[in-house]
Amino acid sequence: MKFIYATALLLLALQTGPAQALYDPAFSTVETITADQFHSKLKKSPRVTVLEFFAPWCGHCQSLVPHYSRAAKSLNGLVDFMAIDCDVVSNQPVCTSEGVKGFPMIKLYYPKHDKIDPTKFKKISVEFQGIREAKELVQWATNQIPDRIIKITSRPESSAVAKTLNDFYAQSNDTLPKVILFTDKPKTTTLYKAMALEFHGRMGFAEAKGKVIAEQANVKSFPTLWVLPAASSGKEGVEDTSAIPYDGPLKREDLKAFIEEHALPAPATQPKAKAPAPAPEPERTPLDPEIQQLSTQSDLDSLCPEKRHLCLLAILDPEAEDHEDNLVTLREVKAQDYERKGKYKFAWVPGPMAKSIVQTLDMSVDTYPSLAILSPSRHLYRSFLGAFETKSVDRFLQDTANGKARTFGYSGDLKLDLDESRKEEEEEEEGKEEEKEKEEKKEEKEKSGKHDEL
Repeated sequence: MKFIYATALLLLALQTGPAQALYDPAFSTVETITADQFHSKLKKSPRVTVLEFFAPWCGHCQSLVPHYSRAAKSLNGLVDFMAIDCDVVSNQPVCTSEGVKGFPMIKLYYPKHDKIDPTKFKKISVEFQGIREAKELVQWATNQIPDRIIKITSRPESSAVAKTLNDFYAQSNDTLPKVILFTDKPKTTTLYKAMALEFHGRMGFAEAKGKVIAEQANVKSFPTLWVLPAASSGKEGVEDTSAIPYDGPLKREDLKAFIEEHALPAPATQPKAKAPAPAPEPERTPLDPEIQQLSTQSDLDSLCPEKRHLCLLAILDPEAEDHEDNLVTLREVKAQDYERKGKYKFAWVPGPMAKSIVQTLDMSVDTYPSLAILSPSRHLYRSFLGAFETKSVDRFLQDTANGKARTFGYSGDLKLDLDESRKEEEEEEEGKEEEKEKEEKKEEKEKSGKHDEL
């Protein structure tokens, strides 16, 4: 049936269309990343990162956008806010490995540093369980920033991690420059915590609160920030000439530039050993142009056994006049997918055997040809609505593989209606037998009638 209902086409266009990112970089500081960037960027960043796992069709994800964007703007430069589209096929391994079971899911990743080499770290994740509003997200993210700041006090016995000013000056690691902030604020600022985390292993950070310590260091006003070069370590005190005061604005970019100037250099990426010449690609299996007809349950079960495979399953009427034309269309689409080195497997099943599949996948009943894309290992599918033509079907395949079409879940396993198919075949055979008997009786009657004629 090579026509399309206008309403169905309109619904398809509204639902699938080109993939639209939820976060427009022109209006939001949220960065939409890919699976590759998850590993190369998020996992290797020394900063805290909040990541939203979303699907474009998800209503709760769409409602989250303004809150997530406001939280990202509020913590811009201090905590990275990212998002990843789990509808994109290439992103789905990351979504699966991170335990995504519903949308949206929000996780925060913070660095856990190596005790021997503090410039090395691995990212640890924690899932957000609060109310999905900007204020809640900001508070949660700031509370998750690890505190890498030494607290300086006039009474070090009050805390196991506190030091006196002279203890900090004389810290045994002579090669590590230090930065110290004199402040009268009761709580450490998010900016200073973020800086200490980002430069951990390259610069020691300390915070001295109150007038008593400020007077010991001859500090006249708050806030005052000094950098103590590595050569200053080991001294019982620090002369005014050995401390480098910061007199710029306490804004992230200005402060980062000043600290970067005096910090140890970031660890250089070790050059990778020259990789051996890649082995020649194994010769591809020649294209089999035929479309497999499924006739047993085993055929269906073995169609897409691996997660990396997507299957195109067509439901056809083998008695229809355009049946061969429909197979030609599928062969042409299969050839184009082969040229793209696609991962699709192709098959078709007669309509009478596919009634339960049609019901499970919410396909058009008794309207052939019909087709759907399946991922049986993930229990996902996408039904096709459109003209059954090579160009339309091929575009449908590409959009689904690239995450530009919405997919749906289904429960249970797909089954062929083998008994129903046999029943219809038997009824068809019985009908043919009855017709044959009628014809034979008619012929006999005609012959007997002729004997009575003169």
